[in-house]
Amino acid sequence: MQMNFPVEINLSEVDRALLTRVAEGLENLAGVIGPVEIPIDQLAAALANAELGIMPEAPAEEAPQKEEPAPEPTPEPEPVPTVDRAEVRQKIVKLSAAGKKAEVKAIVNEYAATVSDIPEDKLAEVLNKLNALED
Repeated sequence: MQMNFPVEINLSEVDRALLTRVAEGLENLAGVIGPVEIPIDQLAAALANAELGIMPEAPAEEAPQKEEPAPEPTPEPEPVPTVDRAEVRQKIVKLSAAGKKAEVKAIVNEYAATVSDIPEDKLAEVLNKLNALED
């Protein structure tokens, strides 16, 4: 049994793009694993718990019959510095006042039409390019 529920959510361009990627990923996953049927009472309980912030308990795992060697520890990737959009705007104002408005505009336009539309994950890259203009 398939049910559809209409939902209207007002999102920014960036949030809409992120939500679209999540939805596409879920569709791809559904295509790989196939349909999954969940009884409505379990679905309702899961939704109610999610609204309350209650995470479901992991199912109890059976004791392994064979002891497998521990996997090699993988080095953790270096944390990506978080860049605030306001920080990028401040740098743009500073560079524009220094007469580099055309160069600044070219860098911003590589990523989006406006600073507000630059994806969050590209802000550090944009700031690095803007910082290079100061040298």
